[in-house]
Amino acid sequence: MNLSQIKIINRKYPFSVLNLKHLFFIGIAVSAILYIFQPFGFYSYENNKMIASLGFGMITFLCLLFMNSFVKKQLHLIFNKKWTVLREIGYILFLLILISLSNLYYLSLIINGFQVNAWSFLYTLLLTSAIGIFPIAGMVLIRYNKTLKNNLSQIIQEGRSGETMEHNSPITFENANKTEPDFTIEINNFLFLEAIKNHVHIYYLVDGLVKTTSIRNTLTNIVDQVENDAVFQCHRSFLINLNQIKTAKGNSNGYKIHLKNYDQTIPVSRKYVLEFQKIIY
Repeated sequence: MNLSQIKIINRKYPFSVLNLKHLFFIGIAVSAILYIFQPFGFYSYENNKMIASLGFGMITFLCLLFMNSFVKKQLHLIFNKKWTVLREIGYILFLLILISLSNLYYLSLIINGFQVNAWSFLYTLLLTSAIGIFPIAGMVLIRYNKTLKNNLSQIIQEGRSGETMEHNSPITFENANKTEPDFTIEINNFLFLEAIKNHVHIYYLVDGLVKTTSIRNTLTNIVDQVENDAVFQCHRSFLINLNQIKTAKGNSNGYKIHLKNYDQTIPVSRKYVLEFQKIIY
């Protein structure tokens, strides 16, 4: 495994659990595949194939229910809510082992003389993995790339335990002109801030529409005043809301950020690239 592959598997991965509808669908799909295509010698099974197929589907459903609804959530807490590509793959491998053990026991019940031993376990694990490992691994990578392209903020929030990332807390930008009021807005509605000379222009959402307001201040003062994990300085003239990032493209020389509900790109200058990469990866 080379360095780039190691970096990929240690990147943040969006944590999620499947709902009952998805688990039920997967169980039905397993039963249908076994009954219709009868792979791995299942065609030679002499008893009721439909009942046997439904049994394998039920085992898959119950294993998924246990792992998805309990084990995965507990692992998420153990790892301090920091989920990565490697941990998602590891979870899937443990899931396959559990399904294999359950299938092994089920086979011993429905097939007379079936021997439960290390070899039969390895064989069952091989068959289970042959059906599941490639589509599952593909699903992990597809979901990761899709999230990178469409909802990068979901990955950014993974593992960030700050209360300000989890709640829609208000954020206040102080106005240096004391004859005018400060500007306060809920963090979920804040998009970004641009500093031009001695004024900052604040872009935010009202009922899904982008609005802007200006106050007298400098970006340096704003950075010192604002204490919120979701706010990040990406350029000498810009502060952004990490929760609003849709996608980002670039390299060590700089990035271009696309925000949700906003068409123009926001630059990440070279000075802030390393810190930005730590956040998104």
